[in-house]
Amino acid sequence: MKKVTKYITLPLLVVTLSGSIAPVSNVLADANVVYQAPKESDYQYLKEQRSIWTKVTKVALKKAIKNKSLVVNAVKEVSGKTVANQVDKYFTTVATSISPLLEWAEIPAQSVYDAVYRGLINVGASNSVATNVALAVREVVSWMI
Repeated sequence: MKKVTKYITLPLLVVTLSGSIAPVSNVLADANVVYQAPKESDYQYLKEQRSIWTKVTKVALKKAIKNKSLVVNAVKEVSGKTVANQVDKYFTTVATSISPLLEWAEIPAQSVYDAVYRGLINVGASNSVATNVALAVREVVSWMI
């Protein structure tokens, strides 16, 4: 006599180390095991440790979004005049790309790069321009932090 085991598939949300969320994938799980959804209270111990750095990061991003000349001048110091001119040209795209990050609990520097890069590619900037601008903005924001 064969024993039949029931399995179900559960959607699994994967979060990478940089904080970005990968697409939902299905995972095979035992039907007898009940998985509870995580609660915010599960992460309360982390909140106190990172609260000041999260606040500093968000203030730096808000300042970068509101102050175009500050960002352009800082990029000129970091990456040169050519990249600074590109940041000046695409600043509205850069600012709108960074704005959604303010809602995150923690903002890694790589997420700033990813957001700026995707935003520039979506508006039609070349790969090299998007890469140069995203690297420069990430560096400037990390200096502000």
